[in-house]
This record gives sequence, C-alpha cells and structure tokens, in this order.
Amino acid sequence: MEPKPLFDVKYWEDAYRFLQKIDEASRLKILENIDKARYALDPKLLKKLTGEIWEFRTKYAGIGCWPFGISGTAYRHW
Repeated sequence: MEPKPLFDVKYWEDAYRFLQKIDEASRLKILENIDKARYALDPKLLKKLTGEIWEFRTKYAGIGCWPFGISGTAYRHW
C-alpha cells in the first residue's frame, strides 16, 4: 500500500515560471523536496507560521530560499 500524501500540490503561475527559469539541477532538487514534504512533516522543509499557513523551505543554488507557502491544502507562491 502506497503512503497517502499529507496535502496536494498546486502551482501558481508565478511559481511555475520561477521553476522554469532556474537551472535543471536546482529545479529537480526543489521538486524532490516538495514531493518529500508531501509525505512527512520534516522541520527542515516545512515551518508552521500561523494557523494553517506553512512555509516551504528549500535551497536554490546553495542559498536558503522559501518562495513557496502552504495555505490549507494548496501551495501558494508568495
């Protein structure tokens, strides 16, 4: 039996454009971390801000980058 994801991922157009602009290795790492975060509440990847607002944390080109947030069950680009 496959594990059930904790939430679904929906990309806003700005997030999609951001991912298209960066190099392939960074894009694949960010997408891998997003997928990993869907199945486990890893404090290195997700930080609860308030209520149902979460911040997704990852690295882009070796620099901490948090361009995505989660509200309810959908990712939102900030």
